[in-house]
Amino acid sequence: MKPAPDDAPSPRHGEYVAWLHDTLGLTPADNPGDLLALARREFGAQLESWVDRFYEEED
Repeated sequence: MKPAPDDAPSPRHGEYVAWLHDTLGLTPADNPGDLLALARREFGAQLESWVDRFYEEED
């Protein structure tokens, strides 16, 4: 997953990354696409089932 060419970090991105590290000991993922793919494989069906409750079926 690559950001769009015109996508820029938010003005306070650095502050958030520092807070994430200081508070939770976490760093940003090296490849967020890998993390997203793993989450979709593990939780995709559950998420889809949950989201479906909020949409009416079309005839």
